[in-house]
Amino acid sequence: MNGAPERCPKCGSSNIIGYKGEYECMDCGYKFRLKPEISRKRYVTQETAPPARKNRSLKRIFALVLAFIIVFSFGLILGYGAGLSNVYTKTITVTKTVTESHTISQTAIISPSTSASQSSISQQISEVITLREVKIHVEPQLIDGVRIYYSLKVRNNVNKSITYQAILKVNGKELVCTGIAGPYEDDVCSIQSYDAIYLDRPIGVREFQGELLIVNSSERSELFMKKGLELKIPTVKFGETIPPEELDFMYSEYEDVQVKLVSWYECEENCEIPSSDNRSYVFNPSSQDMKLIILKLEFTNVGSRIRYVPLISKGEIATTKGNIYPLIGHHLLKSRLLQGESGIEYIIFEIRKSETAVEALLSGIPHLIIFQD
Repeated sequence: MNGAPERCPKCGSSNIIGYKGEYECMDCGYKFRLKPEISRKRYVTQETAPPARKNRSLKRIFALVLAFIIVFSFGLILGYGAGLSNVYTKTITVTKTVTESHTISQTAIISPSTSASQSSISQQISEVITLREVKIHVEPQLIDGVRIYYSLKVRNNVNKSITYQAILKVNGKELVCTGIAGPYEDDVCSIQSYDAIYLDRPIGVREFQGELLIVNSSERSELFMKKGLELKIPTVKFGETIPPEELDFMYSEYEDVQVKLVSWYECEENCEIPSSDNRSYVFNPSSQDMKLIILKLEFTNVGSRIRYVPLISKGEIATTKGNIYPLIGHHLLKSRLLQGESGIEYIIFEIRKSETAVEALLSGIPHLIIFQD
């Protein structure tokens, strides 16, 4: 081998390579040199070239393998990141759908047997809560005040129980009724008159604007529906009849009695009202600045038992100037009513001569009596 070392001086391995007098053990990596004359002889021989080319080939292969591992690992990282990105995007999409679904429940079913470009998607859209009916009770309490209460029926259209709130809002006030509707069941929620909203009513105003909200109180206060309402005060004009079921006289002796507003008139002095014995009673205002407003009401027994004409002793009347005056008297022509019989009652108010009657309210009759529109 012309002076070339046969073994590594450190570990004794024969797997050594050399170039220009410098040698390296391929097993332990130890590098060493021989004496100058030996190095020159080793340099001129041609036997050292093949080991050098072998070393360069191994380094190239090692570099290619390392590069492949790095590229492959980087690709895996990018692919995993893209997968996470897709999952995150889908999660945002689902969250957005739920947030915007206030009154509509949506279900999407994707068939896994088809490709993504030919997916079979079906959607089922239905209202979670359906409003079956709503009854708003608006009753004049005083001539310038009303009370409002309500009842409603809802339908649950999903396969789980729902706790809901029905919120009536009128003129900045709220009235809340809470109910529970079972799966696919109807539920009635009602507020009684003693829990009513009380509102002031300017003279001449005969309706209010309100809204009804139905809210899912068990999950994030989700809004099921919102409905605008016109809350009208019941009114009656002269010539019209109010049936017994719409009257509010307290005693049973007044049941089955309907009332008709026959007429009204003004009188400034010597106001005559007839009596049952063919005589007349004369009424006069309390002063020269005042006048009387006299209402004629006819009560009829429409039941099967003997009834009586209600004694109306309380009431108020409002004028064009916004003033309110109390009832000052009443007069009956007949009190006991056989089946089918009618009796007349006169109601007497006193107001200033300079004012005109607009509306009146009488006890037992939950309607505004309208003199002029």
